Amino acid sequence: MTTLDSQSSPAARIRIDAGFLLRQFPSLVQIRRKHRTWDDYGHKLASEMEVPARTVRAMADQPEIKKPSEWPRAKQLIHGVLATRDSEYAAIRKRLGDLEKTSTPLLFSTLGMWLAGALGMSISVTNPMVAVMLFAVAEADGDWDILVDR
Repeated sequence: MTTLDSQSSPAARIRIDAGFLLRQFPSLVQIRRKHRTWDDYGHKLASEMEVPARTVRAMADQPEIKKPSEWPRAKQLIHGVLATRDSEYAAIRKRLGDLEKTSTPLLFSTLGMWLAGALGMSISVTNPMVAVMLFAVAEADGDWDILVDR
């Protein structure tokens, strides 16, 4: 388990158990073994898992809408919650409770459900995305700013 300091919010010490994330999503080992970058893997997950919505439109004889992947927005939201003091995310921070005592399963499941609502997506899409982000931050020794697109 890795204890991480949120650099933008130094008061919060967040513990991320990379082993838990690997058990939940064994495919994260691709990141650890450097077969894929975490950002590429997140894009892949987001684009592949958003396909069912496109299929439904196609079945209804509606033109397919090319929509950009939600991956960049998801990273922005999670960064806002865990690495800033932005009051916009106060409600989700309150649900997470004391970040020093928050377990990885609680962090993972709560953020996954919240992100699903924030993006209007299925939790089956957002949970793997959250797992990739948390794992990436754990592997980067707590550098929350890796979630920010430059």
